[in-house]
Parts: sequence; C-alpha cells; structure tokens
Amino acid sequence: MFERRSDSIAFFVILAVCLAGAFKAPWWAIVAGASSLALLSLGQSWRAASGTDVPDGVQLASSSLNGAAVAAVAFFSGHGLAWVWGV
Repeated sequence: MFERRSDSIAFFVILAVCLAGAFKAPWWAIVAGASSLALLSLGQSWRAASGTDVPDGVQLASSSLNGAAVAAVAFFSGHGLAWVWGV
C-alpha cells in the first residue's frame, strides 16, 4: 500500500514541478521538488535495502542526485512545453 501511495505522490510532485516550469515559477521549485523526491526515494530505498551492504551515505547521495536530476528535467521540460504551446 505504501509503494502505490508513494508512487502517486512522486508523480504529482513531478507534475507540479513541470507545471511550475511551464508557468515560469522561480528556480526554487526545482529545489522543493528535488527534496520531496529525495525523501520519497530514501523511504523506499531504506525499506528495500535492509540487510544489504550499501552504506547510508551512498543511498543518501544517490537519492539526492536522482531527485535533483528528475526535478531539473521536469522543470525545464515545463519551460519547453510552455514555449511550444505559447504560454
């Protein structure tokens, strides 16, 4: 149940960051989206990785970088979609 809910929340975070880019919101929308996605990713990775040899620092770094990359791509995709649609 948690996985479905967290996947839905992640989808809506990505959608919100994309819309923020489309409506020319400031760059901090990337930071807010990245931190939200990183927290969701950390919650899932620590549940899945219990009992593995992956250090916590590596999980933290990979979740943070993944969240930042996805949020930045969503934001700039929103900018591109706004340019295409003429918003």
